[in-house]
Amino acid sequence: MLAAVQAGPSINVAGLASETVLLVGGVAALAWQIKRNRREAPTGVEPWRATLLDFGIWVWVVCCGLYVGVNALRAIDPDVNQPAPGGANVLLLGSVAQASALAAQLGLLWYKRPFSPRPLNSGPLPARRVVGEAAWAWLAAYPIIAGASLGWQLLLGLAQKIWLHLETPPQEAVKILAQSTSGAENILLILFAVLVAPVTEELFFRAGLYRFLKSRLPENAAMVAASFLFALSHLNLESFLPLLVLGILLTKLYERTGHIAAPVLFHALFNLTTILLMLLFPESSLSLQPTS
Repeated sequence: MLAAVQAGPSINVAGLASETVLLVGGVAALAWQIKRNRREAPTGVEPWRATLLDFGIWVWVVCCGLYVGVNALRAIDPDVNQPAPGGANVLLLGSVAQASALAAQLGLLWYKRPFSPRPLNSGPLPARRVVGEAAWAWLAAYPIIAGASLGWQLLLGLAQKIWLHLETPPQEAVKILAQSTSGAENILLILFAVLVAPVTEELFFRAGLYRFLKSRLPENAAMVAASFLFALSHLNLESFLPLLVLGILLTKLYERTGHIAAPVLFHALFNLTTILLMLLFPESSLSLQPTS
């Protein structure tokens, strides 16, 4: 689930101050990360050397989990297919889809067969280090994603002057936040974005897809290809480039730590920060970064 916030007509002073602090802190964290990476080799992750058949079975099972979850909800509550105020039904369907896909992936990991991308980690990593690595990576990524979002919006604006019918609507999450007057919907969105989506997407795109591609392509090519598909899967042009960059940064963190929990936590922190900025400063023109 990725949302890139559309620029608004006004600048909120508190929003400006908040994002300035994040940007300045992010630049400092980025400089520290670059310096650190020059002296410390990444832990690395092992490629998933599955056959094409095993990889296909894994993708098929995950897609089946998603399909079964969504259609079970529709059978239980037929009204969920109808438009609802604030986009509540869209949010509910998306939450169930990702939760059922996550259940399918966890089932495969438990089953321990060739079509399961075990083991996920290169070795044990203390919880304190997982939190620290994820927090630093999140902060260092902030100015990169904000810059990518701003540059991409400028490019799309130029493209719209050439292709007059080119549309770049915001993602559903932005519409839901803009239209919702329900605290329950906002809580559901936060839980979905912080707890469900990061685990589901990191298991699929980093632990599964990236490691499979790494067994057949050079590391950098596999990283870009998996991140491209990660961005493409969100079906939103406005958010495509920021998501591509975000996917690359998540993959680099996975390679540096060798532990899938680090990109999961980074992903969750990034989503939480963006949603809170949108909720607290909805009129600000400065919230340009994505959440996925």
